[in-house]
Amino acid sequence: MHSAVEIKSVHNSLRVLFDISAAFTAVSA
Repeated sequence: MHSAVEIKSVHNSLRVLFDISAAFTAVSA
């Protein structure tokens, strides 16, 4: 079972990756 801190850390990391990929897509478009 994961702790709330672990889950929040993973969620934040995924959000950052999503933001980066979205920005990269915008630049490439």
